[in-house]
Amino acid sequence: MVSLLRRRLEATGRVEVVGEALTGDECVKMANALRPDALFLDIAMPDLDGIE
Repeated sequence: MVSLLRRRLEATGRVEVVGEALTGDECVKMANALRPDALFLDIAMPDLDGIE
């Protein structure tokens, strides 16, 4: 699912995907380091979910 979303977003030519995380902790670390304009989060990620 992650690779499909990446391909669809990048195919628009208007979005640059700067990272992918498989756990909530990894997502927090990447978001702090990369400072993206937007995040797509799953509500059922290991460690932390997209709602926390």
